[in-house]
Amino acid sequence: MIRSRFKHFMLERIEFSTTGEETLLSVSEYYGVKPRVKASDQDFAGSTANSLKGYRKVYAGDLVMNYMLAWKGAYGVSKYDGIVSPAYAVFRIDSKYAYRRFIHYRLRTEHMHSVFKARSKGIIDSRLRLYPDVFLSIEITLPDLDIQQAIADFLDRDTSLIDRLIEKKQKKIKLLEEYKQAIIHQAVTGRIDVRTGQPYPTYKPSGVEWLGDVPEHWEMNRLKSVAYHISSQINEFKQGVPYIALENVESWTGRVVPNCIETTESQLKCFQSGDVLFGKLRPYLAKVTRTNFDGQCVGEFLVLRVTDEILGHFLEHLLRSKSVIDWISSSTFGARMPRTDWQFVGNTILTVPPLPEQTAIADFLDNSLANIVKITDHTKRQIELIREYRTRLIADAVTGRIDVREAVEELWQTNSVTCDDEAISNPSEQHY
Repeated sequence: MIRSRFKHFMLERIEFSTTGEETLLSVSEYYGVKPRVKASDQDFAGSTANSLKGYRKVYAGDLVMNYMLAWKGAYGVSKYDGIVSPAYAVFRIDSKYAYRRFIHYRLRTEHMHSVFKARSKGIIDSRLRLYPDVFLSIEITLPDLDIQQAIADFLDRDTSLIDRLIEKKQKKIKLLEEYKQAIIHQAVTGRIDVRTGQPYPTYKPSGVEWLGDVPEHWEMNRLKSVAYHISSQINEFKQGVPYIALENVESWTGRVVPNCIETTESQLKCFQSGDVLFGKLRPYLAKVTRTNFDGQCVGEFLVLRVTDEILGHFLEHLLRSKSVIDWISSSTFGARMPRTDWQFVGNTILTVPPLPEQTAIADFLDNSLANIVKITDHTKRQIELIREYRTRLIADAVTGRIDVREAVEELWQTNSVTCDDEAISNPSEQHY
């Protein structure tokens, strides 16, 4: 084991694209370095520059770092040739002293995150910067090259299994969400009579393209005809009064996580128990919830108070259905912070069955969705545990807490890590 500064085996690469035609790469704390087309859309809220001339060149094996977010782990060793923003730093790794894939794993540990954060310059987290000269001056402990390669090979194989399992569980969550939305859509649009489980006897055209036909005896009304928009604002945060921000409402379920933090938000609204809150900022996130207490909320909610024609319980499910969310999201304004307004939402045409059927539909959906939500929560928790295991495994391997040469042989002979849920759901029993 030797202790060396990064500058002893890394050199900042100062090369820029003359054409901007190379593959544009992205850097994230979640996945490291990937071609931008393979990255999630949510990682790119802003638009791409019209020309990529002058972007920094990256070669496979280089370390790419967003030094403005290095404290959060926004860096990684690239597997690709390409270009990145000139605001990023690119470092060439000397393979005579460091195995590149080992460096990728070594730097993506919580310990290195904390080291980088401590060495970053800035007053608050959002302003922290880890400049190249400071990064290169940091020391790191490196084992011999053959050990570095053994560790990287071990982690490549092991983490690929773990990543496949995570992907499998993420697909399960997606299927559960699609199934849940199918049930909601069938119930709130009258595709089935929830009391019998069969279609209604007769249907009529709704006059709305995305709704299709609806039961003959159901009415079609604009939202503003069955619910009031409470637009009055308060100018001062009220101490001791429950407060709901957008981030406190879980997307698609409406569950509210209590907020114990005071707000500096200047525009606030009051709501009463039974009101339905609809998040008008990024409506595609489906931040919709029905309150069961009086309180105050951020101004980015539409506060809806129902009339005698519709039940708040039913309206909550209706506004959270994907067909309604997609319709409202189709007419937003603002590129980086898309939002809708009451003028559009209030004119949305909704299905309004008789009150007894609204009650039956709301109760049916509560019962039907409860188990789906329970399974989804359990699967998400499994993913969290698997990711924790992955993080600990990488940290233990790169810091020598486990001898990977022995662990590899034992791992594959005993099948201690497989894509079997039971084999990996309790990570504390593996390699420890």
